[in-house]
Amino acid sequence: MKKLITITAFLLGMICLQAQHEIGIGLGSSHLLGDFGGGLGEGTLFIKDLDLKSTKPSSSLFYRYSFAKVLAVRGQLTYAGLASNDLYSGDESRFNRGLNSTAGILDLSAQLEIHFIPSRLCSGKIKVLPYMAVGAGLLRVSPEIGGVDVDGFSADDLKYIQESGYVTVLNIPMAAGFKVKTAKNIIVGLEASYRMAFTDKLDRYVRQNNDHFLLIQAQVSYVFCKRGGFGRTNKEMRCPAY
Repeated sequence: MKKLITITAFLLGMICLQAQHEIGIGLGSSHLLGDFGGGLGEGTLFIKDLDLKSTKPSSSLFYRYSFAKVLAVRGQLTYAGLASNDLYSGDESRFNRGLNSTAGILDLSAQLEIHFIPSRLCSGKIKVLPYMAVGAGLLRVSPEIGGVDVDGFSADDLKYIQESGYVTVLNIPMAAGFKVKTAKNIIVGLEASYRMAFTDKLDRYVRQNNDHFLLIQAQVSYVFCKRGGFGRTNKEMRCPAY
């Protein structure tokens, strides 16, 4: 019984927290893992197929609510460019094909963050906080496709090129990163987010696996710890005493 009480008290101590609100921005890069460009292989082979020469910028606006020492929820709006090019590929067949794609995506996601170190962001102490996150997102994209052949696309390629227009699709964001809480109410961090899209149309070329993309961003946010930002003072969650 004593062990059960001890374990329960420990778990309650891990979650009891002063509720914390944050707003922030992120700036960084975006990388399409699709059918064009990349390394050796057939495409969309996770980080192995990363095409650094086709890197595009990305930006985000997010709101984070930390409701426990190790848990937070985040809503995030992201705009990112996506590009891929066979001429940058290490695979000879893809290089000879010579196709490329460009697109701009708008993505709205909700994510659950799990912190590996319990935190009190309003305590005023400097902290380094590693975390991981997972959630669901909805993106909208209208990709364009091009090639080096002045006569247009080959008959074989035309079989896989989809009609132009907007595509709206679900994706699963999986992220990992770390945050540094400064002595004031400012948090800076670095995050890598892998997005699994439920479509093969991010590059308008539907032939192999679904297209994925990677975001790498530096982030900065402000924590509201006192009355003002949200109309009331955050209150400490009360934990039972043993």
